[in-house]
Amino acid sequence: MINESPKFNTNKKILSYINSIEDNLTEESVDFFSTNFWPVIRLQLAFSLIQKNQKILNSKKNEKKQLLSGDNSFHQIKDKNQLFISHANYFVEIGGKKYDRVLEGIKQTSASPIIFNLDDYTFRYENDREPFKNISREVFLIKGMSFLLGIFLKYFWFKKLRVLKKIQIEAGALDKPVISEMEISIRICYIFLLSKYITHLLKLLRVDQIYQAMYYDNFGLASGLASHNLSLKNHCVQHGGQSENNPAFGSWKVMSDKGYAFLPDYFLCWNEASSRSVDSWCKRMSKH
Repeated sequence: MINESPKFNTNKKILSYINSIEDNLTEESVDFFSTNFWPVIRLQLAFSLIQKNQKILNSKKNEKKQLLSGDNSFHQIKDKNQLFISHANYFVEIGGKKYDRVLEGIKQTSASPIIFNLDDYTFRYENDREPFKNISREVFLIKGMSFLLGIFLKYFWFKKLRVLKKIQIEAGALDKPVISEMEISIRICYIFLLSKYITHLLKLLRVDQIYQAMYYDNFGLASGLASHNLSLKNHCVQHGGQSENNPAFGSWKVMSDKGYAFLPDYFLCWNEASSRSVDSWCKRMSKH
């Protein structure tokens, strides 16, 4: 079984496995909806293996959300706003006011910041304690639509998905793929549909720049594609030093000198070592 194998018990081994897959990939094999979806698939692969490792560690140790109302009225929206995508885990409260330990410095220098909380899918203005919009219902609906669409399109994407399955098995000498054809198909549909909805939100909120504490989750990737299609600047703000073996930041294959639509335009790195690991591959792409 994959989750019992020591092959992928470190990030370095996981990244080596992913790089082996990349050696056998073509842009055509990861082209869905006329977009290179390799970043979505790569991160799905990486975090599937990381999560399995975590389950093993937790198992060994054992051996020895309130939903807000869907939509409040919008405040007066300014002509240009900066969207800060973060998580409640990064918030600290001091003197009755919330601060973001990752994005606070940049947020304080922004003209009109809007905060999106990944924990409960709410939007709020910087000086307001209460959110002005909750998109939990919309996200739930998109998930359901993606599940059905993924099942349907799996049969149209049969050849590409079969190639991805084969490469996963051969690159790691496995009995079965890390992520199945169905899992890939459904996630591609989810990210794609979510990006369409986020595009609508970015226009509605008149966002001109995005700052993310975590670009590599579903919302982050969908926001990356949406901002790319709208020609908005998308920044990733690292929340700690990042190893060259981190699959989100290290050793990306250059499939095109134009870069990846899903990845941020700018990586605001924690330290010089983190910067070098990103610069080693992104300097060969014009977008990043």
